[in-house]
Amino acid sequence: MPIVDLDDGKWGQVMSILADAPWKIANPLLMEIGEQLRSQRLAATPPKQTAPEEIKHSSGNSQEVRHG
Repeated sequence: MPIVDLDDGKWGQVMSILADAPWKIANPLLMEIGEQLRSQRLAATPPKQTAPEEIKHSSGNSQEVRHG
């Protein structure tokens, strides 16, 4: 997939053009852009590391884990 890297000013110009476009044309493009940005952000964010002693129990049937 092609990637476009724009500075803030040029990105603002693109968004301004889309804002003036008819909704039926602009909305699908905005939705696609938003989805791709969310996907990129999620892919770039490393998963949070949780130490075993910090694990929270989600049900009453689980057993406590302690390391010491």
